[in-house]
Amino acid sequence: ALGRTPVVGDYTRLGAEIGRRIDMAYFYDFLKDKNMIPKYLPYMEEINRMRPADVPVKYMGK
Repeated sequence: ALGRTPVVGDYTRLGAEIGRRIDMAYFYDFLKDKNMIPKYLPYMEEINRMRPADVPVKYMGK
C-alpha cells in the first residue's frame, strides 16, 4: 500500500497513511515497545532507506 494511492477497498490504507505522516524512526520505537512489530532485521533497513513509491509491493487485489 505504500507504493500506491489508497483506494476505497484498500484495508491497509490506514497503515499507509501512518507511514506517510509519521517518521518511521520515531514510530518504530513505539510499535516495538508495544510488541506490535517484530524485531528490526537487516532487510527492514534497506526498505526504510527507499522512497515509499520504490518499496516493492505484491498487490493481492482484484
